[in-house]
Amino acid sequence: MKRFCILLALLIVGARSHAQTVPNGNLETWPTANHAQNWQTTDDILQAVIGIPFATGTTSKTTDKYAGSFAARLETKSMLGSSAIPGSLVLGTGPLNPALDNLGGMPYTGHPAALQLRYKLSGPALATDSAFAGVTLTRRANGRTEVVASGFLFLLQPAAAYTLATVPLQYASNAAPDSVYIMIASGSSSNLTVGTALTVDNIELTGSALASRAETAAAASLSVFPNPSADGLFTLAAPQEPALLQAPVTVHDLTGRLVLTAPAAAPGAASRTISLRGQPAGVYTVRLETPHGLITRRLTLQ
Repeated sequence: MKRFCILLALLIVGARSHAQTVPNGNLETWPTANHAQNWQTTDDILQAVIGIPFATGTTSKTTDKYAGSFAARLETKSMLGSSAIPGSLVLGTGPLNPALDNLGGMPYTGHPAALQLRYKLSGPALATDSAFAGVTLTRRANGRTEVVASGFLFLLQPAAAYTLATVPLQYASNAAPDSVYIMIASGSSSNLTVGTALTVDNIELTGSALASRAETAAAASLSVFPNPSADGLFTLAAPQEPALLQAPVTVHDLTGRLVLTAPAAAPGAASRTISLRGQPAGVYTVRLETPHGLITRRLTLQ
């Protein structure tokens, strides 16, 4: 179980609008009832950890779909009568190395802005179970794996009908990635609850992030202070690129809930204030739709 949690954590920390193909992202192809093509499951992770096949039944095909004919149902179940273990989907067919050298993954060279999926969620303790979706883009350089971008989203509220979840990608560099890793699970906490069920469909990478060195330099000029903020006020500044401050702004919390939206601002201001007063303490993502592309920053409210 400890290694399983490490596998989850690695994906959490480090993936002109059009959808980019995730192999079998519509979850229409299932060679067996418990394995979607191009995806691995909790069973595969456990086999990598303990060395023998282990069937949990935590991931299965369902006709309760958003589109097409099928979707995937991920359910947290009891293992050996005691421990609870989440259902999961891991993109890629490569081996899941317990030494954390390989977590599936697929070749990929794009710069998407976000991972999107449709989901339903139910269960007795969703806020503590922390169902999630995570994406990481990496590249191999000088014999090492480098994280190019990553993003994650905790799903904490029930959703009886299919709901859109958006996971913004935070870029660490402008380098071209060579691989993408996606993981979705019905729970990620250390104390899971049996019965949490996450149904997912239509998994895709969307949008386009910054693509040139000039654009990356422009994005790097955007700063946020104070961060963390104790009073809920954050100041955006971009001395080298003040036009960035004119961009429309949205802010989401870790569940993907939209908490703030602001239209384009008038030119000429040296700074711009984002107010999260009245919001609970936590981590938020501010998104600016600039002429250079999507720019995101993390905001921490104390």
